[in-house]
Amino acid sequence: MSFDQTREIIIQTAQRLFARFGFQKTSMDEIARKARKAKASLYYHFKSKEDLFREVVQKEISEIQLSLKEIVQEPLPADQKLKKYLIKRFEMIMQAINYLESLRSDFLEHLEFIEDVRKEFNSWEKDQVVAILEEGIRENIFDETVKNEKVFQAILRFIQGLQFAMISIMKEKSVDFSIEIEILIQGLKHYKKE
Repeated sequence: MSFDQTREIIIQTAQRLFARFGFQKTSMDEIARKARKAKASLYYHFKSKEDLFREVVQKEISEIQLSLKEIVQEPLPADQKLKKYLIKRFEMIMQAINYLESLRSDFLEHLEFIEDVRKEFNSWEKDQVVAILEEGIRENIFDETVKNEKVFQAILRFIQGLQFAMISIMKEKSVDFSIEIEILIQGLKHYKKE
């Protein structure tokens, strides 16, 4: 088995165990046992459980980004694209159990990389949303005044507010924010800075 295959098996196993039992209750011994690898093999690929958890969270974020980037590149009107982007974003966040856990769990904040991961994702997401807004301005769907930092910060607070609501009702199998998303999009379509 190649280096990359072994590493991927470890990550996939850890992802399942972290999602099921949480970061603190999952041990490297358990990951090694379930992955059918020697514990030394885990430490050969990852310095610590925190390092492995970072890889798991990063993998989930990469999958979210890949899926959302595809939507940004679709040939849709900007308002429909933004709606599809936000709906898909929340669907994928619900499936990214470990990333979601890193957002809602105070005890994980002691892990230095958590805040960096959040900031990097927010920065990446800003670029995607700004690209959609710029496209909407070119299509005359949005007024050019939507392209400013205060509007983006309002959109980010909106997204984070829905994300917080989603985290608090995580036990439900599906969460539908389509009304809230439609209100945001209609607000953006009618926004003009006076």
